[in-house]
Amino acid sequence: RNQAGRRVYTRLDLDWLEWIKRLKSTGMPLEQMQEFAQLRLDGEQTLRQRQLLLMHHSQKLKQEIQRLKQELDVVDYKIEFYAEKIPELE
Repeated sequence: RNQAGRRVYTRLDLDWLEWIKRLKSTGMPLEQMQEFAQLRLDGEQTLRQRQLLLMHHSQKLKQEIQRLKQELDVVDYKIEFYAEKIPELE
């Protein structure tokens, strides 16, 4: 904190906050973010563990993207269906 009592953040602090925001935006569970944060605090000897955690999260994201792609295909199909039906009713 500075003399006025305000918190002072370094560039590294802000970069870390940005990383946490990114993990959150990808849907990483809080428990995994906490685990990642603890591993980070534990030092470089945890790099492999952090990598594995991120690899696991990446795989889940890829599965979710695939699921959403399939859902999008269904929605797009319905849009096309309506596009064909609407002129028939007019």
